[in-house]
Amino acid sequence: MVDRAGDTHEAGGVDGDDDHSTCYALLPDLFLLRATLKPSEFSWIGTPDECDEWQRLLDEYEEHQHGSNLPEHSDRYLAPAKELSFSVVILGTKDVASNGVNSTARPPLPRVTLNVHAPLTSPHETPRRPQLVLSAPALQAASCPAPAPAAMIAGSPESSAAHWLQQLQWQLETWWRELKGEENQLFDLYTHLAAWIADHHIPMEKLPFSNPTDHSLPSYPLAEPSEGAIHSHRPRRRCLRPWGVQMHRQIFYTHHLLSQVKQRELAAWSAELGVWLLVKLGYPGFLVLEGPKHSWEQSLLAAPPGQPGASASACAGVGIGGGALEMSRRIKGMQWAKLSARTEVDWVHTAAPPSSSSSQRRDQDEGDGDEADMEEGALLACPLARACVPGAGASGGREGARGKLRTCMRKTETLKEIVELMRMVGIPEDELVDGLSLRVGSGR
Repeated sequence: MVDRAGDTHEAGGVDGDDDHSTCYALLPDLFLLRATLKPSEFSWIGTPDECDEWQRLLDEYEEHQHGSNLPEHSDRYLAPAKELSFSVVILGTKDVASNGVNSTARPPLPRVTLNVHAPLTSPHETPRRPQLVLSAPALQAASCPAPAPAAMIAGSPESSAAHWLQQLQWQLETWWRELKGEENQLFDLYTHLAAWIADHHIPMEKLPFSNPTDHSLPSYPLAEPSEGAIHSHRPRRRCLRPWGVQMHRQIFYTHHLLSQVKQRELAAWSAELGVWLLVKLGYPGFLVLEGPKHSWEQSLLAAPPGQPGASASACAGVGIGGGALEMSRRIKGMQWAKLSARTEVDWVHTAAPPSSSSSQRRDQDEGDGDEADMEEGALLACPLARACVPGAGASGGREGARGKLRTCMRKTETLKEIVELMRMVGIPEDELVDGLSLRVGSGR
């Protein structure tokens, strides 16, 4: 347990006679945490009425974009209790019910949570830092001096679990001291712990799992690139007329996106790989990419799904690496404080019926002209094309030096801006909620 109730910093409030507790100072941290976490990774602690009121206050704060147009310590943010408590999952997921995954394929990671208990003060009182408690029942049970029979295996599993947990506790205490007086302390602490866990794996081969229902599949580290990103280089038959194109859209979350070097690299990759990219700069950062799933030729479909020849390989030639999955792989390979893939959506852009002129051209050049037309059509069909280049669907988008459509990156500065852009171009609402981890009602 990290108890910093006695550690104080200069009060940021104003003097007054109001003895009501305020949670205003904690709302920026909570806002960033909720934008970072999946719904199953965050939970309030308290009575049902208190939890409902905390959620209402956070929703209202989120709606007003960090409270920029509200006075500090506004009556809107009077707390329903003297202490604000919540739990954040930093390893595994909160849901422990069976999810249909074969647990024998890989052992599930035990769940580790960070419980935060923040004493609230009235506006004229000096704020007190939250108390932090790590909770890891499975690891703590494995660390007991008298383990259950199921835990008594060779190699002293309890000592390995205890050592890992002690290291995590040391990280928590050290980082919490260093963050004293900084903004967004809880958010930065969470991202540091999550990054440390991703780099320091639990000795799974020695952990005794006597009760599998107490564990869940890991949310860290980042998943390996999907199998679709590994391209075969065997020569393949080209089809005379492709039926459609496999397309892919993905949303990434990152702790922050500020580096000018990263921004230049992302913009260059967008043009190189033929993938649209929409990013939100600052804290937190988001990256939304969309384009052909693989390299262009490997994304072509010879026939509708469910029919012979429907796979991409039926049309594909020997193509170089590219497309949305290659962009995803490169993004994962960059240095990030924290990065997670939130949503992935596959869809198919279908070809328009060939015209007589295109049929003649197809007979002459084995479909190269039709494929060029389809490539441009597929890129313009992407919702992100309209987000990155206003009027792209009508004007043909941004063209390169030789008149060829060129994909690009667009930057946004606020969550509100990227949400409105994505909604305007028709990104489904469930992708917004899951990808940005925000409750973005249609009226906002």
